[in-house]
Amino acid sequence: MEDRFSLLVRKALEANVITLSRAAHMLGIPLLEMRERTASWSLAH
Repeated sequence: MEDRFSLLVRKALEANVITLSRAAHMLGIPLLEMRERTASWSLAH
């Protein structure tokens, strides 16, 4: 389950308001982990 901030970052990323790199930075995770996270979102839909 995503916390509120993670959900807001996800929505901003999906709306192309922020870049993948910026999202990773905001969440304090490596870019590779952010890529894996976004790949899992695609599988969930």
